[in-house]
Amino acid sequence: MSDIFPEVKRIIKSVISQRMSRSVSTKFAIVGYTDHGESGGLDPMNPVTIYPPSGKLNNFDQEDSVQFLNRLIASGGGPELGEAMIDGIYNAYRLQWRPEASKIYFIIGDDCPQGRDFHINTKYPEGCPCGHNWRSLLKGIKSQGAIVKLVKLSEILNKTGALFKEEYGENMEMISLDKMTDLAEAVIPSIVRIIEHNLEFAKS
Repeated sequence: MSDIFPEVKRIIKSVISQRMSRSVSTKFAIVGYTDHGESGGLDPMNPVTIYPPSGKLNNFDQEDSVQFLNRLIASGGGPELGEAMIDGIYNAYRLQWRPEASKIYFIIGDDCPQGRDFHINTKYPEGCPCGHNWRSLLKGIKSQGAIVKLVKLSEILNKTGALFKEEYGENMEMISLDKMTDLAEAVIPSIVRIIEHNLEFAKS
């Protein structure tokens, strides 16, 4: 998934440039994950990396985020199914948002989370070794009033999407893409629409 990094850069640059003309402050956080036991420069016991490192979205800086993405290494792609997606969601949930922020989560994956809930043949059938419960995480995110979008790059995520949608409800959307290079075109309008909707709501 190394081609995800330039796409994320495009998303950040485009959204920020569009919002600057409206004096709207937009902050991003990036949570990268692989799987337990894989490298990619991450701790195999905690295969997640976060920008901003403080976990505070108010510390976001566009140039720093680009440098962070430049340092990431895509890994994995082995024969075993499952990735540490739930660990990634857990770390995203723990981010410190600005109190007034409208919250949007984009979960991007080409493999299912660990656990037999999502596929019978994952490496860890009981779920990620870190022990995070995906239903509890989604309930916590839902309590934030966040919008969640699952970007699926593989049909193996169909069951994951259905389970997430069932648990989360109407504020969960699934976006299916054939290739990673379509990511920016799919995500940027979605972010802008949400921001514009909130601006109009604030005026009313």
